Amino acid sequence: MKKQEKIYALKELADELGVDKEKLMARIKYLKENGTFEKENNKKNSYTEKDLLFLKTIILFNRTGLSSKSISKCIQGKDSISNLLKQQIEKYRSAKYLASKIIKEENPFNPGIIEKYYKFSSNQIAKKVPYPGLPLQPLQPLDSNNPLVQIAYCPRCGYPQYVHLANYENAEISSDPREMGSEIVYETITREDEFSCPNCHQKFGLTGYISEYPAGEINFVSVNTTPFDPFQKEKE
Repeated sequence: MKKQEKIYALKELADELGVDKEKLMARIKYLKENGTFEKENNKKNSYTEKDLLFLKTIILFNRTGLSSKSISKCIQGKDSISNLLKQQIEKYRSAKYLASKIIKEENPFNPGIIEKYYKFSSNQIAKKVPYPGLPLQPLQPLDSNNPLVQIAYCPRCGYPQYVHLANYENAEISSDPREMGSEIVYETITREDEFSCPNCHQKFGLTGYISEYPAGEINFVSVNTTPFDPFQKEKE
């Protein structure tokens, strides 16, 4: 025996959706007027399980910032929901990053501040620069066992790249006598904008430490990265 489909009155529909009845009426009216929603039956104040699921879908993706029309196109197979969601993620990530910079300014409405950040945000849009939080891309294998070749991770998005510490000046910072001679520690400090991340284009500097013990043998190597902030540089 075929199971009878549940029919919802408007009040029941609102309760199922967890929204105000009056607001739901206004939403349904809007969806009908722009051709996004068409009830499964023509009975007044009567909604099916399919109608309920459709409205849940619309409301859910509205909460991600997508318009009802865009969502409807995806449901109909005319657009990709994954692509739209990726665009939303980038949109809000970009807004968050920009806001985090502007909020530090003493007078955000200063014409000079407006010009500076407007130019910066326009450049980001033009270059389609990714913002923090993007998935890491695979690092290509390196045919080298040289301990001075290390992986430096972008301090902004975490993208890895190889750096060769032998290419930079290393200064001795300590020498401690030990059983097989002295352990010598060298420090490498690059320019703060020495590197550029191939994934998000963030510029950053690097500080590396090289321990040599016994003499001529690399004991350990470590690297730390620091983001280059052009706004902070301007203040200095």
